[in-house]
Amino acid sequence: MANRDRGDRESRRAFSWAAVSAIAAIIAIMAGLYSFWQNTEVQNEAAAVNAMQSHLELSIDNTKYTVAPELPNDSYKDLSAEQKEYTWYASHALLTAETIYNLRGRTNWWGEQDDSWTTAATGFVKRHESYIRWDARMRGKKSSVCTEYDPDFVTFMEEEANMGENLCTEP
Repeated sequence: MANRDRGDRESRRAFSWAAVSAIAAIIAIMAGLYSFWQNTEVQNEAAAVNAMQSHLELSIDNTKYTVAPELPNDSYKDLSAEQKEYTWYASHALLTAETIYNLRGRTNWWGEQDDSWTTAATGFVKRHESYIRWDARMRGKKSSVCTEYDPDFVTFMEEEANMGENLCTEP
């Protein structure tokens, strides 16, 4: 009988240590996941800052393109050299806006959104609204806005930046 009590105590002790070990493993996994999430947030923030800095440097070197020139109602072939350079600059601004939006502006899975980065992305879009509308009007569904950008970003342009619904379906 004494051996049986001793075996029960050892069995309970082993079970207790197994439970403590399992709890410690769960805590370690949670700490690792939190650390991974924090690291991802910091990397995304740094990448968004880098994208913004890159475009700001480009803007300093090309100040004449920070304001959109008048774009013709005809085809891309009819653009002047300066207008073609502007379309390149504007597409870079939209790429920057999309990068910022994807890294920091989207609503995350728990429903939060970084409003300062969303405002920055909206600013880029609004600043080049005439180019976006021109590109969509000239090429319809084949426009760079509709084919080269993330569908969520296109929806963001349509809704948040007040570009109008169905930007990519209008003729």
